[in-house]
Amino acid sequence: TIYLARLLSPNEFGLIAMASVTISFTRIIIDAGMGDSLIQKKQTEQVDYNSVFYYNVLISVLFFVIIWLTAELIADFFNQKELKEIVRVVSIIPCIYSISVVQVVRLAKKLDFYLIARTRIITTILAGLIAIILAYNEFGVWSLVYQLLLEAILFNIVLWLVTDWRPSLIVSRKIFFEHFKYGSHLLGVQLLNVFYRNVYAIIIGRYFSTNQLGFYTRAESIRSIMYENTFGIVKSVSYPYLSKMQQNEVDLIKNFKKIQKYTLSVILLICLLLMFNTTSFIEILLTKKWLEVAPILQVLLVTMVLNTFNSMNINLLKIKRRTDLYLRNEIINKVILVIILIVSINFGFDALVLSNLVVAFLSIFVNNFFINKVISLSITSQLRDIKGVLFAFILSTVIAYIVHSKFDEMNSIILKLSISSIFYFIVFIFLIWVFDRVFFIDLKSFIKQLYS
Repeated sequence: TIYLARLLSPNEFGLIAMASVTISFTRIIIDAGMGDSLIQKKQTEQVDYNSVFYYNVLISVLFFVIIWLTAELIADFFNQKELKEIVRVVSIIPCIYSISVVQVVRLAKKLDFYLIARTRIITTILAGLIAIILAYNEFGVWSLVYQLLLEAILFNIVLWLVTDWRPSLIVSRKIFFEHFKYGSHLLGVQLLNVFYRNVYAIIIGRYFSTNQLGFYTRAESIRSIMYENTFGIVKSVSYPYLSKMQQNEVDLIKNFKKIQKYTLSVILLICLLLMFNTTSFIEILLTKKWLEVAPILQVLLVTMVLNTFNSMNINLLKIKRRTDLYLRNEIINKVILVIILIVSINFGFDALVLSNLVVAFLSIFVNNFFINKVISLSITSQLRDIKGVLFAFILSTVIAYIVHSKFDEMNSIILKLSISSIFYFIVFIFLIWVFDRVFFIDLKSFIKQLYS
């Protein structure tokens, strides 16, 4: 996708962002939180998997028909006529993914995240290479459409080849509603989260230019890659790991705080490395036509730190099986989001981008209110445990602010980015050691414990 951005325009990425909104909502409805229910259930049998599988397939076909019929209305909403055919093609993608939900769940229950990740990486690379060829041959936005479609097809083919589960005709209405009851609260939460992730694309696409949407989605895509390859991986491993401790609050909090500290240290390091090098990073990665991404990305990097803190905290409600509180929490957070968006949209595009930061900050307090209903974990106690990492980041940021102008004097952008990044990395790691002497010893010990 990064190389495609060098070949295609912000306008074309804006169009695919509009079409992707429909996929995001549909995929969440198809899963309906029942994938998490299967992971949570200690003893799952063939009938559990069958019941969820057939629901996924049937509901995905239903939504494919709905989106196909309403594609013209979606195109009219964004005032983009060519969006109609794009939406109709991408609407098949959730149907394709629906047939592999169970395979992914079964691998997650076995903690075989390596196979999932390897499959995802291979299929993404193959689909990306084909999309690049199409872009070179002037397929424009359709090279992005076919990339999404091919990625879905290849991912499912590979998963069905490397896993041994196959559906049978044994289903149970009782077991289906058991999973649906658990998943329904998560469905509400996940829909709200998808609304949150896409509301900016919807508003920018509707009230601002397609180019601005292209810039925003590129910044969000870069942030998402970093986030998913750090916290996303940690979450997929830590969720089943911490779920085993749901009845032991002392062990749960102890291990949660360890994971939180190590995860935030990585996120803060990424934030530090890019905050003062954003322009150079974008110019090297995407070329000068995408430089307007830089200030947007800086805001989203800071938001990423707050959202990591928030996501780790709110995940505790799922671990404690309090999806009812999870849903209430998300409803309040999204009401706050809507209010802030209504206010910020009147002040222009920049204010809309900055609203990400305000929403993430306020969510910390809302989340903690609900978390303390099921587990004793205050904000101050968490900050106390990560104070060494926070002090290291704050001091590193001050040092970076003082010296970054010296790096700006370098003629070579690549040299500037490389040397400054190495310098900031060394400073941050050294300061973590200064403020938290046992950090690296504890990290090594915890990794061994996690995979033992």
